[in-house]
Amino acid sequence: MTHLEDLLSKPDDLKRVARYQRWVTACIFTQLVLALFWLVLIQLDSHVVQSARTLVLALVIPLGVAGGIYAFLVYWIIRNPFWAVIMGLASIPPVMGLLVLTVVNGTAREALKACGVTVGIFGANHRLIQNRSYLADEDLGW
Repeated sequence: MTHLEDLLSKPDDLKRVARYQRWVTACIFTQLVLALFWLVLIQLDSHVVQSARTLVLALVIPLGVAGGIYAFLVYWIIRNPFWAVIMGLASIPPVMGLLVLTVVNGTAREALKACGVTVGIFGANHRLIQNRSYLADEDLGW
């Protein structure tokens, strides 16, 4: 039995991966919006813009930390603790973190799809995970 098949037998882990993948997607989207805002601010030059740039930088670092936490949690369930620490720490720097979070999002998406969960743009539907029948359920009464 592979690790992804093991996920299939544990609906709680599958729900957690879906929840964490949604938060990773939210961190990616927010970092992209802040990056575009940063590019607009670079073109402008005034005293107000300088303080806005500082605000953008002050928001990007906590977003990287939050994304790193969710990347750590996703990889802890899907892969192993070593890769969880690597991906969690690599998610913190602003530009590299966006790329790493994209990889984490793709990994979580593929794991959910491998377990038969339909994944949309902003993650999986939790109702579909709750209403599924699991392989472990078939053996309970026999």
